[in-house]
Amino acid sequence: MDDMYIKIDSLSFAYGRYEPVLENISFCAKAGESIGLVGANGAGKSTLLKLIVGLELDYQGQLCVAGMRMEKKNLPKIREKTGYVFQDSESQLFMPTVYDDVAFGPYNYGLSGQQVQQRANEALEQVGALHLKDRPACSLSGGQKKLVSIATVLAMQPEAILMDEPSAALDPGNRRNLIRLLNSFGQLKLIASHDLDFILDTCERTLLIAGGRIVRDGPAEQILTDRELLESCGLELPLSLYGNRVRAGQTAEPAG
Repeated sequence: MDDMYIKIDSLSFAYGRYEPVLENISFCAKAGESIGLVGANGAGKSTLLKLIVGLELDYQGQLCVAGMRMEKKNLPKIREKTGYVFQDSESQLFMPTVYDDVAFGPYNYGLSGQQVQQRANEALEQVGALHLKDRPACSLSGGQKKLVSIATVLAMQPEAILMDEPSAALDPGNRRNLIRLLNSFGQLKLIASHDLDFILDTCERTLLIAGGRIVRDGPAEQILTDRELLESCGLELPLSLYGNRVRAGQTAEPAG
């Protein structure tokens, strides 16, 4: 049985008549993997996530998710199985209360009232936010909004979770909590982030994107400790790694 949840071959995409944002992208991702997408601003990380979840459909090449070609007729089934956490939580939370937001997906997929309630409560409990269920999202802190946004996805019981800059604007405590939470998930995870330390803490594999192309695909630790490679793509070593080497009196050279 083919266990590849995402299959992408020679994928290219441009917004309208502008220059391509992604060119000749090819990779596969199997169930249970944790994959970081890293690259400088404009590299195409967020666009790639949007294509995988079907927010953009006018692409060239091959894109299959959950065994289905990415096209309009397959979107409902793909999105039922593939959750997407926006960078801006405000884009994901729009109902009167936290509970309503988390219940929205299961309710609209025709589950019974009892099933919706069970899924919503379980998802909120999983992220440690059940006590917030009756509050409006506008009253929450940034970290709380992020957790509730993740709960809206978990309530759908997806096979894959896509996240765009999940650690952005989080304080250190909420950031640590989010790392622990993500590492407890068994689903396939694709995480796009400028926070290379966060990727090191949550992902075993990394795709390094530059100029709309994948320039390296491999173990996260190997890629994210290669200073020369990162700098050639407009990135720097993770802060924790650089700091540890400076404190040890070492220069921040590539590992190995």
